[in-house]
Amino acid sequence: MKIEPIDEIIPLTIGNPQVEENLNRFSLLIVDVRNLGSIFIGEIFKDDKGINKYVRSVVTCFLRQIIEDMDAISILINKSSADPCFLNLRRLFENHIYLKYILKEKCEERAKAYYVNHLINKRKIAEKEDASTNQGKILREKLKKDELSENFSIPTKECKSETDKIDKILQEPQYQYLKTEFDKQKEIKRTHWYSLDNKSTSLERLSDFVGCSGRYEALYRYFSQYSHSENELDNIDWQEAGQARLVQIRNPEHAQLITQLTLTYGLDSFRIAIQTLKPSCLKCFTQFYKENIEFNSSELRNKKLINVIWASPMT
Repeated sequence: MKIEPIDEIIPLTIGNPQVEENLNRFSLLIVDVRNLGSIFIGEIFKDDKGINKYVRSVVTCFLRQIIEDMDAISILINKSSADPCFLNLRRLFENHIYLKYILKEKCEERAKAYYVNHLINKRKIAEKEDASTNQGKILREKLKKDELSENFSIPTKECKSETDKIDKILQEPQYQYLKTEFDKQKEIKRTHWYSLDNKSTSLERLSDFVGCSGRYEALYRYFSQYSHSENELDNIDWQEAGQARLVQIRNPEHAQLITQLTLTYGLDSFRIAIQTLKPSCLKCFTQFYKENIEFNSSELRNKKLINVIWASPMT
């Protein structure tokens, strides 16, 4: 049996040619910057001589995640599904801050800290997948108490060979100091990979450390409302006679803001990586910005192109 949605709540078409044109334009702008980012990733990743291997690997991973979130946002914006983009934009912002932190100074040390912390976390997951370990047994006891546990299962495997492999790597002299420091942090519940040399215990403090406290306060907290469903009542407009309007699904209201911020964080991330690691690409970056982004970025900041769309009143 096929079920059709209530069109006022879940419209399958945008229904407004001007809005559709703007959304398509926003999406294509993000795609252009995403494509540019992929070129820079290739330039950084293949440079196995001029860039330290830890810095090259970690920065490449951050940039890859940034363009993946840009890719997802471009698709959602084109379909008028703006609000779910805040989840991707939140992660894009986090990777933007991580890049600024790693490339600010002590690049090799910070990239190596990220690598060691990754191995530690990977080891924890491996232990939980093994039903014979203490962590594996604890997890399975918790699952027994979950009312939906019968509908899903977790991978079960013998993890001894994997944990032994990780332990062997962590015992290498170049990682011993970092492993010891992370063990100390675990005891005082400060276990972020970026906490070793600046004592930042949260992304908020890390943002302040790299000079981004303003954008964290003004924007990241705002994104978090969508991540944690803290502003859902804003989508209901109570009226007289027991009626109420709902903001439609696929509402384009925030598409312009999301596009502006996606371009800002994406471009700034690429600029930071290029200036620090591949300055020979800076001319290409500057030319692209002037020819493709400068005018559009100004218009996104100074003109309101998208308005909220409410569904019809419901009793």
